[in-house]
Amino acid sequence: MKSDPNASGSLSSGFRRRRILILKSLLEKANLRRVNCVDLGGTASFWKANISYIGTEFYREITIVNLKAPKKSEKIHYVFFKTIPGDTTSLDQIKDKQFDFYFSNSVTEHVGNLKDQKSMADEVKRISKHRFVQKPNLYFPIGQLFIYLFFNFTLDL
Repeated sequence: MKSDPNASGSLSSGFRRRRILILKSLLEKANLRRVNCVDLGGTASFWKANISYIGTEFYREITIVNLKAPKKSEKIHYVFFKTIPGDTTSLDQIKDKQFDFYFSNSVTEHVGNLKDQKSMADEVKRISKHRFVQKPNLYFPIGQLFIYLFFNFTLDL
């Protein structure tokens, strides 16, 4: 059974919503409002489904960088969204500390090998002042992409 991130009642959506509420409480505690946020590897559909849980008062602009992202801009719930194509391991088009905040929702494990993941982490530190990085726990008994017990422990032979 595949976890459906776009179905509001799915298990994965519930887990994401819980992380979003944690993010909201951290933004409140840090008194971060109207931030310029970057999401590497994210999608506009994720933000459209979850922006109301976070609260639009926290964001001024959200930039989504994704290899497959078409370059476009739109306004959703008073927040300006822009998507740009880009490789998360080399973000030459982005200036140092250009973003107030970096958000990651289960992206690092999809970024190539360990060297590529380190390159992405270096870029994240370079382009953002504050960070929220969520990465699945390899040892959690339910597979991250599929609702299947111990799926992440299977061998690829």
